[in-house]
Amino acid sequence: MSHTESSDSIANSLIITTFSVNATTLYTLENTAIINKFHLQDLHDIISNQTGIINNITSSNIGTIPIFLNDQNLTLYYLKQYLDSDLVTIITVFDTNKVSLILPITVLDELFKGYKAHMAEGTDKVEFKIKFNHIIKTNEINYQNSKDLDDELDQIKSLLNNNIEQVLERNERINLLVNKTTQLNNMSTRFNVNSKKIKRSMWWDNIKFWALFIFIATVVVIAVSLQLFGH
Repeated sequence: MSHTESSDSIANSLIITTFSVNATTLYTLENTAIINKFHLQDLHDIISNQTGIINNITSSNIGTIPIFLNDQNLTLYYLKQYLDSDLVTIITVFDTNKVSLILPITVLDELFKGYKAHMAEGTDKVEFKIKFNHIIKTNEINYQNSKDLDDELDQIKSLLNNNIEQVLERNERINLLVNKTTQLNNMSTRFNVNSKKIKRSMWWDNIKFWALFIFIATVVVIAVSLQLFGH
């Protein structure tokens, strides 16, 4: 089973997901657009080999395995659980740099729970294929929408930060202007005080000058009068 994604969401999709019971693969969903674009056809053999290793050697029920294929950094995430006497192994591969671990964790957990509920109803295993595809696609859409929302929030945060920085810069300029205005006012006040002191000093100097002038003139007049009329 395969599906293709638009170019906008291709990076946020799981590349291939397999569901095996007792080492037999029952369901597979692959993103042919990603596989063809990056030439990842060898993933099928890699997953087949890793499934055997996970079932027979690996003791952990969940884990990740790094894969480097055709210059692509990929991650294989697996979930291994027993359901009654059956060993269920679910594997998915995704781009390490473009998809966070939350998507494969959510998908594999829901796939196992969905399969468990499906088998509890006594229905045929083949009928779970539709549910299998639906769980993967729904979670990919939700993941894409969540990323879009995060991107919008990041843009809003960036815009708010820029506005705050601009406001702070304006406030700094305003504060600088206020400080300069205050300095000018202080200088003006000191100038006025000094001007008044100078005016008072000049006024007293002027008074002293005229007083001295009148005194000297009076003395001269008296001296001349005595010379003219004293004899």
